[in-house]
Parts: sequence; structure tokens; C-alpha cells
Amino acid sequence: MATSEQTPFRKAASLDDEGFEKEVKDLLGGKEVTLDKERFDVSKRYLDAKTACAVLIHENGPAGVVHTRNGASKVEILPTGPTAGNGFRIVILGETQTCLFYGQPSVRCFHVCED
Repeated sequence: MATSEQTPFRKAASLDDEGFEKEVKDLLGGKEVTLDKERFDVSKRYLDAKTACAVLIHENGPAGVVHTRNGASKVEILPTGPTAGNGFRIVILGETQTCLFYGQPSVRCFHVCED
């Protein structure tokens, strides 16, 4: 698992949808966002900024793995599952950031609100 301060897997401080939305809003410089109520269909396996501006990952949800990469940088890996960690992680999907899913990680998407 990525453990450095530079990890794209930011530990969420909040525990509810409203708090998660505020955290992502702050990370995106004040842009209003909404969090999907339903989980992302990880059988699609791939997610990028065209699909969502950020993702919320339930660390100790169903077992799986989330890979993320920014352009040609090294792949960062976050395992999920009952013994993988505790809480939630947020990944901001910039222009070249992507996520790839293996297994059944619990993932929800954030979207920028349209004016």
C-alpha cells in the first residue's frame, strides 16, 4: 500500500456524505461537488477524470485492490477488505490520473456540479 505523504490515497477525515463532499470541494479549490449515492460498478474496471472528479474508497469494505497512476508515474496500490485498513480514502482524478479496480472494492464517485 502507498504509505508516503505523497500518496494519491488521501485519508478522509469525515464519516458522512456531507463531510466527504466538503473535503473534496476543499481539495478542488472550492468547486461544488456531489457524491453518488450508489457504488461505482467496478466490473467496468477503469475510471478517469472523464467519469468522475474524485473517488471515495471504503478501505475495510469488500475485498479488492485499487491501482492508481498519474500519467506515466509509478502505480500506487491500495488493498481493500475487512483486514486492509480502516475508514475511507479519497483519490482526486486530475487530467491524467486513472484508477483500475480488481476484485470488489467499494467505490463511489464525486462529480463537479454544473452551474
